[in-house]
Amino acid sequence: MTADGEVKYEDKDAYKIGPEAQVVLYAIWVPESCKIVFNANGGKGSMEAKNWKVGDYAKMPDCTFTRDGYLFAGWSRIPTGAAEYQKEDIFKIPAETEIVFYALWVKIPDSN
Repeated sequence: MTADGEVKYEDKDAYKIGPEAQVVLYAIWVPESCKIVFNANGGKGSMEAKNWKVGDYAKMPDCTFTRDGYLFAGWSRIPTGAAEYQKEDIFKIPAETEIVFYALWVKIPDSN
């Protein structure tokens, strides 16, 4: 990999060095697993965090959190964002050490 991030050589690639060469090689480390955490985002209850292998595919779980006066609207990586995932949506586990998915809520209108 060059200093500006361009990958030049993969693991175990051969590299020939000349007698006058000054070479600096940079290692790139990628986590093997990613911890997926579920945040109630104003709701109540708990959901167990899960560890997944980077690069695998996972199915988004059903939300077991509750929030009085609200309906669950989906999952997002941003607490105030739009829903990115619904129950059973498939997503690829990224090369990150931890991801937090926030429950999103929609207020139930008053029936008055």
